[in-house]
Amino acid sequence: MMLSAASTRNAEVIARDFLLTNAAVFPFVQSEVDQLRLVVRDVTPEATYLAFNQTLNGIDVFQGQIKFTLSKTGEVIQVTSSEIVPGLNTSTVPKLRPEDAELKARSAARAETNGAFVRAPELVIFPLDAATARLAYRLFLEVDSAQLYEIVVDAEDGKLLFRHNAYVNAAQARVWTQSPNVGSRQLVTFPDGWLPGTATVTTGNNVDAFVDANGDDQPDPQTTGDLEVGRASSATQLFDFPFGDGTINANPRNFKAASITNLFYFVNIAHDFYYGLGFTEAAGNFQTDNFNKGGTGGDAVIAEAQQGDSDDNAFFAPMPEGTAPRLLVGLRTRGTSSLTDDLDSAYNGQTVIHEYGHGVSTRLIGAGTSTSCLDQIQSGAMGEGWSDYFAISFFNNPVYGAYLSQNASRGIRRQSYEG
Repeated sequence: MMLSAASTRNAEVIARDFLLTNAAVFPFVQSEVDQLRLVVRDVTPEATYLAFNQTLNGIDVFQGQIKFTLSKTGEVIQVTSSEIVPGLNTSTVPKLRPEDAELKARSAARAETNGAFVRAPELVIFPLDAATARLAYRLFLEVDSAQLYEIVVDAEDGKLLFRHNAYVNAAQARVWTQSPNVGSRQLVTFPDGWLPGTATVTTGNNVDAFVDANGDDQPDPQTTGDLEVGRASSATQLFDFPFGDGTINANPRNFKAASITNLFYFVNIAHDFYYGLGFTEAAGNFQTDNFNKGGTGGDAVIAEAQQGDSDDNAFFAPMPEGTAPRLLVGLRTRGTSSLTDDLDSAYNGQTVIHEYGHGVSTRLIGAGTSTSCLDQIQSGAMGEGWSDYFAISFFNNPVYGAYLSQNASRGIRRQSYEG
């Protein structure tokens, strides 16, 4: 079905008139239609493709495009739009200088001294919602061979509005890959299956990770720039948040998004590790969607960071197959009145591999139904030993819990597993 009648007029004129004629769908006034900038005109024997960008006083609206497909006889076949803002009214005079915008962009990419900009800063109008927008600078900063960021910062106060790594399509996160005792935080790319392509929070097929500081087993109702209802949030799937804990004399409670992100990372690592050992869908593993590979599904791990009832401890609460189990990790207090020496179990990979191991052993031995099959003294001790084994084996580190105890020789056990 065609959206307009055939016409011999110029395709650009047809498209602009179509917008004015259909103001109920595209509520632009004449001056706004006149300001649309034609960015693509592709003519083939069968069709003409046009793309316009909305502008205000000559400045492009960021991703504010309207695209048309017209038949060879001038009929409008299809119209699509993205971040357009009819009735747009905002200042187009920046308070921030371009060189200051570059400093803000470097800070946003954590590349204050390295990397180079690949083009000069350009002004854009950045939509915040269907009715409001901000004047901003758009920049491209190449940090290294794995990081080329498109960054948008507010042209008034330098606030980060948008950040995207052009080198990757998958989600990324900056995490500790073992613990804050080992190496430095790394920017890792999430494998396929960890996070849906449209997801903006730490909820995937294998785990739903959130902060639960009040210990009610629900996401804390906190929404900030880094959190959305208790979950780490990134509109661009770049989960790169400031970190702090007792190893750098910082209160870990002030860095919830980093904690949640690291827990999300480690639970997915555990899922993939045990999957490789045979804990698959048919064996009763923990996934929301089992992709018709057996098992029940509907039981991705619920992972709670900085869990208020789990200080100085961590737990796995098994459930029958088809019901989501819970993995709770708390803060590690140091027996002082200070909060700036506390540690966070979400940053300790051994803890998560260990606790997840309890879920694996219970579900396998309990045949997907019993959740108390390893609750006796002997069976419970065996379960602890199995979980320790998998944790130290995965990281090839015989000292279990060195980060949480800050004891590199024996960790939280009586001694290293190497004696």
